[in-house]
Amino acid sequence: MTRSIAMPKLKMIVQELQTDKSYKEIARLASVSKALIGKIAKKLQNLEQSNHSQLLALDDQTLQELIYPPRSIKPNEPNWNHVHALMSKDRVTIDTVYRDDYLSSLPEQCEPMAYSTFCQHYQRWKNKNGFVGKVGTNFVYVPGEKMEIDFSGDKLSWVDPWGEIHQAEMFVATLPLSQMFFVTVTERQTTADWIFGINEALRYFGGVPKILSMDNAKALVNRPGRYESEFSLAIQDLCYHYGMNNSACPPRSPTSKNRVEAGVNLSQIWVAARINLHEIVKARDLVHLREIVEKYVDEGNDRPFTNQKQKVSRRQYFELYEKNELKALPANPYELCEWRVLTVDKGHCVRIYSDDGHRYSTPASYINKKVNVRIGQTTIRIYDADTEACIGTHKRHFNSIAEGKTHILDEHLTSTEKKMRDGPSWFVQAIVKMGVNQMMAENFFAAFFAEYNNDMNARKGASGVLDCAKKCSDLGIIERSMKLCMDQEDVNYQRFKQMLEALQMEKQVYLRQQQRELLFNDLDPLYQTPKHKNIRYH
Repeated sequence: MTRSIAMPKLKMIVQELQTDKSYKEIARLASVSKALIGKIAKKLQNLEQSNHSQLLALDDQTLQELIYPPRSIKPNEPNWNHVHALMSKDRVTIDTVYRDDYLSSLPEQCEPMAYSTFCQHYQRWKNKNGFVGKVGTNFVYVPGEKMEIDFSGDKLSWVDPWGEIHQAEMFVATLPLSQMFFVTVTERQTTADWIFGINEALRYFGGVPKILSMDNAKALVNRPGRYESEFSLAIQDLCYHYGMNNSACPPRSPTSKNRVEAGVNLSQIWVAARINLHEIVKARDLVHLREIVEKYVDEGNDRPFTNQKQKVSRRQYFELYEKNELKALPANPYELCEWRVLTVDKGHCVRIYSDDGHRYSTPASYINKKVNVRIGQTTIRIYDADTEACIGTHKRHFNSIAEGKTHILDEHLTSTEKKMRDGPSWFVQAIVKMGVNQMMAENFFAAFFAEYNNDMNARKGASGVLDCAKKCSDLGIIERSMKLCMDQEDVNYQRFKQMLEALQMEKQVYLRQQQRELLFNDLDPLYQTPKHKNIRYH
């Protein structure tokens, strides 16, 4: 309370306070603030005089001292050199020095200096003694250049349908130029949670900036550095997926990403505080809580700036200056993955034991070689260890009963595997290569596979047909055997084998007969066996 009020006006206020007039009416009559009237009324209530009439009967000096008692001791002036020495320490603020040093060391009889006065006097002392402080950095923000990310220090409380209270971490992302911000919640601050937040932020912004700026969290950075940091493989892989460059602020330098620090503060004020204003928010699950949070984020981005003449919101700035500068999002968001070095087995597959032993194929040329395997949440990608070329992309499987444990891509099939998978077409092509008529082969194997109850037995029988045909050099016999089987409507391996062997035997008999006839036709009918003493004729 100030002492600049004139005594006549003070007496008039004391007199009016005896009436039924409100503080507002008295303040209008005295041309002072309503708050000042309230303070004077409170002072009068604390005095020992029974009524205001007795106060008005007092002389001016006595009344002045009753309402405005003089200070016994002036506020104690601190040692500003000592204060400045404390302020030079890391993470020490002027509020900390005022409360924990100045007030705690002040004698009881001394009146403390107000905090605002303390700050003003300290600033005057610094200016007088030439301590201008550290020169601030003027940051230049380029549209669509950077997205700053961080986790809020404060957690968001929420209650599930069963009444259990949970604590959710708040992930914050900010575009520095427009100050467009995004907030979502996760269970923890693991690498998977960071990646989830980044994916959701890029989805919300609808595009990809050039740089991803972050702090030195252990989930993101393996080895922090002032000028260059070593990032985790997951972050490197994520940035490669989106076509971003990664950047980490120097240790203990949060001002290098000041926009996200402001976004963190905004998330705590505009999101967390509003959600839990009256009671802890209720949500079905974490997904439902994220939907609730995003509604408050939308309201915050649509709210106009209060410190600007033109009432423009963050979203309007974003739409005007940044949206078109962001790169297009890829078809699919980045998925967290695990990298392993595995050896290809004799079946030209790699086995993932953590997925119940599922096997994924490679080309047969990689048998007994080491390959790099990227295990994603939905896909398995296999890379050449030397060239880093992708040699196979598989859908990741978990259910061994319904899906089987071995997964072979069509381009990785060997000739035998193709035979076992392709059905009649492969066998048709194989026997046509031997010279058999195309139409004859197609009709035969179509009838052949129709004869069997399942494809496995049919493929086994068809393999036997090919083996028999390979041993027979006469295409005519092969085609006659196939035709006889179809004419008799008995198309199977055993019947084909019998027909083939029978025709081959018939041909052999025929050839022997032809040879014999040819031999005897060449003999002279008058020819007699010559006599010799060693030959018995009777």
